[in-house]
Amino acid sequence: DAASRKKNRLWGVWTHNLRIATFVVRLQRPYRVHLAMERCKSFVRVAWKGFKIRKSVVRFVRAVKCLQQAWRITYAIRRVVRRRIIEPSVWAAETRLLGRA
Repeated sequence: DAASRKKNRLWGVWTHNLRIATFVVRLQRPYRVHLAMERCKSFVRVAWKGFKIRKSVVRFVRAVKCLQQAWRITYAIRRVVRRRIIEPSVWAAETRLLGRA
């Protein structure tokens, strides 16, 4: 009978401690969520400059690609104009001058 009372007493102490631990964990949960939100806010506060720099670099690279494409198109147009318009005109002028001489 004494062993049974001791067992029940230990069981009661254990369940009491378990309830206290569960209560403390539940009590700390909103605090932990608050700390996690504060960490997220501080990360965003610190990282926004890096994100802004990254977006600026992406925008710069896009502008450079646009300029490169414009230069390629300009070069192609210039090459076509030179081959199809300027060179035949120069050739015709040279031929006329050589024909007179």
